[in-house]
Amino acid sequence: MPQVTRPYFVKLLRKVFSKTYVDKIFFSTIEKKVNGKWDSYKATKPLSDTDGFDLTDLQKKIVDKLNADGIAWISATDLAVKNQQLLTDLEVDYNQWISENEHQEHQSGGKDYEHKKHPKLNTLLAGNNPLLQLALSDEVLNIAKSYFNNNLKLFLADYWHTVISLNKTREASQNWHRDPEDKRILKIFLYLNDIGEENGAFEYVKHSANGQEHDQVYPQSLFISNYGEAQNNTIANTLKSNIVKANFPKYTILFADTTGFHRGGFATSGERKMAHLIFTSTFTPFDFMTVVDLNDKLIPKDKLPYLQPIQP
Repeated sequence: MPQVTRPYFVKLLRKVFSKTYVDKIFFSTIEKKVNGKWDSYKATKPLSDTDGFDLTDLQKKIVDKLNADGIAWISATDLAVKNQQLLTDLEVDYNQWISENEHQEHQSGGKDYEHKKHPKLNTLLAGNNPLLQLALSDEVLNIAKSYFNNNLKLFLADYWHTVISLNKTREASQNWHRDPEDKRILKIFLYLNDIGEENGAFEYVKHSANGQEHDQVYPQSLFISNYGEAQNNTIANTLKSNIVKANFPKYTILFADTTGFHRGGFATSGERKMAHLIFTSTFTPFDFMTVVDLNDKLIPKDKLPYLQPIQP
């Protein structure tokens, strides 16, 4: 679950009154403000407008697919990443990380099956980091800019390593859920090995993202990411035909708005290796996972507005 910094006065109130009660009011107030910002923004800048972002035909198809279904995918090589060396650099960087013993300590929220290279808030990435270079590549960033109509920032850039779960039944994010980071979220996965159902492939319910046909089925909240049998049963019984199983080969790049229902990481054999990016709007109330030094000379100046600066 992402974190939000509480103002000093809220911290004081939590010492006097019920923490649950104070947080409920605090979170409700924030959610109303974020909804208001989004409503005002969408009134002046339609999010489905892909003009003015210098998209190739393939990029435009991806954005159109996101707006229609909430999910799209393509081979990273077909997307024509200008620097093919970047794919090699990402893979080398990833494999170096998982070869180090300490990576086993970087579990995601105590999940034994999921490891992350950068699990902490405010992780500083340098301009020569392959993950940051992927996020800022024109092929990826222009899609994100179009999907958010230019109101976006990079929230996270990380590596994921999924292994066989000790629990033989689904738990936490292996069940259907909606992500809470914002009212519009773009997750991007770059597969670094062949991924199928047996090694934890991502699954998604089409037309369930905010603003789409099924967004009111257990609707998304900024501060609740529920996992439960009721949601699992509803999707199995009424939305089964909308499920996409992202069983794709190495170097597939997957785009998904995860305000829609999704699940993944339930591996019964093998492993899942991915680069993982998240873009949110500038309206997100949560603390950013990835930050940069705005004086980093390796980051192009025109890309700085889409990055969160490290706090002094």
